[in-house]
Amino acid sequence: MTPATRCFPPPGFPALAMALVLIVAVSGPASSAEVALYEAEVAWSDRDGTDRAIAFRRALRQVLVKITGLRRLAGASELEPFIENAQGLVQQYQLRTVAVRRGGATVQEPHLWARFDEAAVDRLVREAGLPSWSRTRPPVLVWVAAEREGSLRMAGSEGGEGMAEILRHAADSRGVSLVLPLLDLEDQALAGPPELWVEEEERIRAASERYRPGGILIGRIDRDVLWEARWSLLLPGGAQRWKTQGDLFDLVADEGVQEAIDALAAHYASTAPETGRAAIVVSVSGVHDFMGYARTMRYLESLDEVESIDVLAVFSGRLRLGLKLRTGVAGLRGLVALGATLAEDAGDVDGALALRLLP
Repeated sequence: MTPATRCFPPPGFPALAMALVLIVAVSGPASSAEVALYEAEVAWSDRDGTDRAIAFRRALRQVLVKITGLRRLAGASELEPFIENAQGLVQQYQLRTVAVRRGGATVQEPHLWARFDEAAVDRLVREAGLPSWSRTRPPVLVWVAAEREGSLRMAGSEGGEGMAEILRHAADSRGVSLVLPLLDLEDQALAGPPELWVEEEERIRAASERYRPGGILIGRIDRDVLWEARWSLLLPGGAQRWKTQGDLFDLVADEGVQEAIDALAAHYASTAPETGRAAIVVSVSGVHDFMGYARTMRYLESLDEVESIDVLAVFSGRLRLGLKLRTGVAGLRGLVALGATLAEDAGDVDGALALRLLP
């Protein structure tokens, strides 16, 4: 990704203020992390060179699943002509031995990890007419509880580490990061007992506000004859619900995450990206100090869609910026809605797109 132009406050800002902004903008953590979209790891056999070539194609398929959000690409036959030269797109690869669980036992399995050239893969996506999902993806907050061995365990709590690992692995395979709640006294007071999580979605929304997630996944897993799970995905302005069922706990939990990411991709991936560049003005309120200025600039610079930023004015807690976008305004609005740094305000301010900096 070509970084956006880094711009500092206009003349009139004190020199010390500019130094503080520089330090924060370079070193501070971002609210929306870039995930490892252009790399993948697959099982492989080292019997001959043909198997390695097949492994590279499988790894490239996984990368395309991450970028587009389309699970079906893992086995889509129409993709074959586009991935035939997968090995030629590889920038770096390693052969690894990984411990995996097979039938209740842990075995050592050879894996191939590969990182592909970003520009070449992006060109492949365009040539194949596939949708594109921005690499800037705020994490999904996960509230999941499972009844196992007679007790209710929560992902991330004592005894629920294995469940958390299953959920994270499923999300990693799709290029999405998961965050687990702290499950501290504040969470317990706001969210209530996990028995009610699926039914009490508004309480979960309230408890999740401090984490500023891009989405909230709620799950309750238990067993009768089969393992059964009820899921809810809470997004800004709506929710989706579904069930998963099966013989194996791991597969039921994995499928719940996979369907959640299917829904996220359908909501945010662009199937008909806007062409050409756009230039707009945005007015960001709530920028009362240098930390707020740095957070705003750092976030906008992290977005693929933003090519450059010009600071036009700073006054009365408001920042006025000129943005050059690689795509249209709709793409920027979608990312802002997904993120946890800025939010869109109603209307506009002197013809500018009105945004506000979140606490």
